[in-house]
Amino acid sequence: MSGRPKTATDDQHKDQLWQLLVESRSWTTTEIGRILNISNDSVRKILKDDFGMSKVCSKWVPRYLSEEQRGVREMTANIICTSK
Repeated sequence: MSGRPKTATDDQHKDQLWQLLVESRSWTTTEIGRILNISNDSVRKILKDDFGMSKVCSKWVPRYLSEEQRGVREMTANIICTSK
């Protein structure tokens, strides 16, 4: 293996990043990078590729809905459609 070691995206940094998200989902990649002492690109890679998250309305959220979230969305849509 050649090149730089991939220490910024190791399990320790992923765990630390996850703890920051548990604390607050409104951290910016710059803030997280400064706290963990890793680059913004590494933070973004972990959030998007490993955690499957994206930034929506200034908060990091899962990219895909869970089965429960889909069920709630479907039920809400049915209520709205049948109430008209």
